[in-house]
Amino acid sequence: MSTRQYIVICFSIIALSFMGCDSSTNNGNSNTEEQGHGHSHGHEHGPNGGELLEVGEHLAHIEFIHDEKVGKITLYILGKDAKTAEAIEGTPMLNLRYKETKKQLKTVAMNTAENKSSHFEVTDEILKEEVAGRIAITIKGVKYNIKIEHDHGHDH
Repeated sequence: MSTRQYIVICFSIIALSFMGCDSSTNNGNSNTEEQGHGHSHGHEHGPNGGELLEVGEHLAHIEFIHDEKVGKITLYILGKDAKTAEAIEGTPMLNLRYKETKKQLKTVAMNTAENKSSHFEVTDEILKEEVAGRIAITIKGVKYNIKIEHDHGHDH
C-alpha cells in the first residue's frame, strides 16, 4: 500500500466516524441496539404530575414519580405525545447510586393486559432519599438507558 492510499484511507475513516456518530443517542456502548438518549423536559409534567423523561428521539416518554416519604418510584410509559399510555413487554430496571452504594431494583408491572403494562412501581428503603441513576427499559425491541434527572424545584 502506498503512502497516498494510506492517507486517503485514514482521512476516509476519520470523516466517516464524524458522520456516523450521534452522541445524543449513543450511551458510549458499542451495541447500537442500546440507546442512551433521554432527557428531562424541564418543568413539564405528565398526566399524573410526574417528571417527563424522553426515550429515543421522541419515541416515547417515561413519567417519573419519586415519593421519598414512602420510598417508592412510579413509572408511567407514555407515547410520543407524552399523554397516551404505551404498554410494553418486560419490566424496567432501576440502576441507582446512593452515597457510596449501587443498587439495582426491578419494577413491578401494575394493571397488566396481554403480558404488557404501561404502569410500573418499586418500593425500597433506599428510595426514601434522593437517588441518581438510570432506568433500563426496552421499548419495541430496543434497549434504552435513561438518566434519572430529579426536578429539584418540586416536592415528590
